[in-house]
Amino acid sequence: LEVVEIEYSESVEDGDVVSTPEYEGARDAVARSRARYREVAAAVNALAPEGARRIEELYAQLERSVDGPSPEEDVSELVTELRSALDGVFGG
Repeated sequence: LEVVEIEYSESVEDGDVVSTPEYEGARDAVARSRARYREVAAAVNALAPEGARRIEELYAQLERSVDGPSPEEDVSELVTELRSALDGVFGG
């Protein structure tokens, strides 16, 4: 998720893509992070269903925001919330 923030901040200004390679890097980083989470999602859902639902919601919001593209602050806020949700579930 750190890569998402870095690449996104380097690629989007005022909601406009200014650097396609970094923008694609941010999108790819979101996809990689979500794919890694999906490897353990069933276990997380069994142990912490509310946490699992929140994480899925945040991943969906983050994907929509990055695809938007949304302002950098919105993406950064979602990354922070997602990190916190993941830390809460994984004891982080």
